[in-house]
Amino acid sequence: MVCFGDEDRRKLHEDGCLELHGWPHWEVFSMVEGYHRRLSAQVVSLLEAKKPWKDEDQRPGTAAAWEVSREMEGGPLCTPGVYVSAVHPSVNDQCEETGPRFYVSIIEAAIRRGPAPRLPPALEELVWPRLKDRREPWITELGWTLVPPGSDPQTLHVDILSSEEEPPRPRRSVGRFHHLLWKCDGGPCTTKVVCTGFTEGTVEDWHYEVQRQVRSPKLILDSEMLHCGASTPKRWTSTLTVQLCSTSGWRALHCAGRASQDALWYVWPMEAQVKGTPEMWAPGAKVEALWEDGFWYAAKIAKRKRSDDTYRVLWEDEDTSTSGFLLSHIRARAESDEDDEAPVKRTRKA
Repeated sequence: MVCFGDEDRRKLHEDGCLELHGWPHWEVFSMVEGYHRRLSAQVVSLLEAKKPWKDEDQRPGTAAAWEVSREMEGGPLCTPGVYVSAVHPSVNDQCEETGPRFYVSIIEAAIRRGPAPRLPPALEELVWPRLKDRREPWITELGWTLVPPGSDPQTLHVDILSSEEEPPRPRRSVGRFHHLLWKCDGGPCTTKVVCTGFTEGTVEDWHYEVQRQVRSPKLILDSEMLHCGASTPKRWTSTLTVQLCSTSGWRALHCAGRASQDALWYVWPMEAQVKGTPEMWAPGAKVEALWEDGFWYAAKIAKRKRSDDTYRVLWEDEDTSTSGFLLSHIRARAESDEDDEAPVKRTRKA
């Protein structure tokens, strides 16, 4: 049985990084590993065929990733809900981009399964020490990195940051977004971290001097802390990842440019968020639905789940309904916390 103590929680929420030698079994880990076994070699082959990976005015590998995603969706692989993207690139000592790094996302495929299983209690208490942060958690990223052979280290970055000088809902004493990382071959993680580097993405020269490379087989990393991938050997490498978002993090994600409206559609709710199974969303149930502007609006279920696994909702105070809402875009009416801002009543824009 895996247990975590006060020092583990301190390292994770104050330093921003916790190295581990083991964690409890969770079905989501097994799902990512299964997809990786089936698809990783095929994705590598498709990416190799797209060389050279040069893109003007875009991250290296952007065009190749888009083409591979399209081929996977409609080609022989026929893997709907699996997409490849170009992430923060590799750089040399002069901070010049030297090559691409890729990410294979299975988040859309996961959404179609219904809500994600809850975290094991030990992990849940570790990443969300406050009870209110366990009420409506989400998985916002799911898949694995793919890094070409002989790549330079990745540029230092944070995964989630604000675009405003004084961001609303800033990070305080407890982390809100956490990456769970592990190697597909069971080897040590090679991520580099800048402990306590909560800089909203600002990188200075001295940050490179204090970065530390982790060596544990499993890693939990605060997504708002500076980190990067290390250089790679002369073969393709992968790191499997799951990114978690707490209740307070979900609210912060909707403001200050922390996530695009498009990205907010591709998130996977966890069982802690919904009351019962999808079949229990009966007509008339009071819910909130995620509209295309990135905000949640009061609504009611107009019809039971349809054959395509979507719902029709009736907007509160409006005599109109909208169809096609996935379970991930519907939640029970949220209750405000004492120390959180009360929900703002908005007029939905058609």
